[in-house]
Amino acid sequence: MKFTENKKFIENNPLEPKGDVLVLAGDVIPVTLIDQYMDFF
Repeated sequence: MKFTENKKFIENNPLEPKGDVLVLAGDVIPVTLIDQYMDFF
């Protein structure tokens, strides 16, 4: 998977919520899978 290193980092360093809004800036999923996640977007 393209984001394996990122996943491992987040698993070892979980983010603590500090606000009411989450901004997803950048690649969130591989573009080839966008049709599977249209409900999310």
